[in-house]
Amino acid sequence: MKFSYFPETDTLYIRFADRSGTDVVEITEGMIADVDAQGVIVGIEIDSARTVADLQGLVFERIPAATIQFLREPPETPAIITQ
Repeated sequence: MKFSYFPETDTLYIRFADRSGTDVVEITEGMIADVDAQGVIVGIEIDSARTVADLQGLVFERIPAATIQFLREPPETPAIITQ
């Protein structure tokens, strides 16, 4: 899973899978889902993200991830937390 924020357009993209979407579905105004050929959501794009989400921090709760990476632009040395 990957969160990408684009400040120049105030857009947040949340990628759930490393495959391309083949279609889009509007969830609500300013929020669309990319879906694959089977209709599974592979990503969500949120316009005007700063009005929809608090981008000042992320809270991870009960995430069974082995590795979490925090990258900044330009990438310095990424902080990697491994359980």
